[in-house]
Amino acid sequence: MDNIKQSGNPEARVKSLYDSTVHICRLLRLRRLKPIKAKRDALTNCVLAKQHIQTQTERNVRSRDRVMPGLEETICFESCPSAYSLMSDGVAAEQVKKFFFTSRKTEETGPHDESLEIYIPELLQASYSFYTWPSAPVLAWYLWENRKDIVGQKVLELGSGTALPGIVASKCGAHVTLSDSANLPKSLQHIRRSCELNGVTSQVKVIGITWGLFLTNLLKIGPLDLILGSDCFYEPSVFEDIVVTVAFLLERNPHAKFLCTYQERSADWSIEHLLNKWGLTCNHIPLTGLGADAGITLAELMQDHTIHLLDIPNARVVFDRNTGMSRGNGFIDLSNKETYNNILTKNHYLEGHNIFIKKWIN
Repeated sequence: MDNIKQSGNPEARVKSLYDSTVHICRLLRLRRLKPIKAKRDALTNCVLAKQHIQTQTERNVRSRDRVMPGLEETICFESCPSAYSLMSDGVAAEQVKKFFFTSRKTEETGPHDESLEIYIPELLQASYSFYTWPSAPVLAWYLWENRKDIVGQKVLELGSGTALPGIVASKCGAHVTLSDSANLPKSLQHIRRSCELNGVTSQVKVIGITWGLFLTNLLKIGPLDLILGSDCFYEPSVFEDIVVTVAFLLERNPHAKFLCTYQERSADWSIEHLLNKWGLTCNHIPLTGLGADAGITLAELMQDHTIHLLDIPNARVVFDRNTGMSRGNGFIDLSNKETYNNILTKNHYLEGHNIFIKKWIN
């Protein structure tokens, strides 16, 4: 503007004023369009990344006649508007991982290979419930390889997080309820996001359950055939809350069982004493050969972690049917006559105390 004042030529003043105005407008336009351009560039990069993945996948199919299964693959990385509400600061970056499950053709599966793709959203720099931990794919693969056994079953997943195992169960024909802490509505919202990406929103129920508390949602859960949990035992302070919740559900569903994968983090951590306290038994399911039918190794699946799979069957002690609370007495459902005769004719102990068992006649 100083140049305009110093010039005595009117045409020069007009031209200088015009040039200055254009320059200012350009600056304002750039400032206004910068976030729009950045978002457009991010979306463009996301599309290009997807196209790259698709091209690479086509190359894999041509070179090996199949896509490499088992291991997750990041297919999209972008700022996600739907993720903003999940974070307290309103800023979140979402990445979507694809998990590919497959099996070779056998006499049971028929003349064609079977495969399943699951898309799991994750939020970066968020809490642990928005991330798929290594135990989840292991449990998901176990369900996939035993998918014929869960068709039509009523399944509840505890501490779902990103819900990979539960969504696999749903895709395999189970009637699934996914759950996470009732005190973490953002985690429940993220579970619904996972369901949305996989097209199972209408057939999967999402509820809040607080471990260790017998609240309405827990009491309203209907009959169950299978309870799932992946890496629920991540913190010793919640171990007993999980075990007592599982014991309660198994007592109400004596034919159900609890399948749980956990990552070994410390040799000092154990749930054995809690299982004994709440009348539960535990079987270790060997994972040798898991994924072998699809051509992947156990080491690849576990990602150099030590992961175990537990099978915890029905509870043997312990809740009052009317109140749902442990009162030192309860009902025991026996599965066979041999167990029935054994329990009536021999002495039994729990935590150093005698257990007195009598017939109950309705």
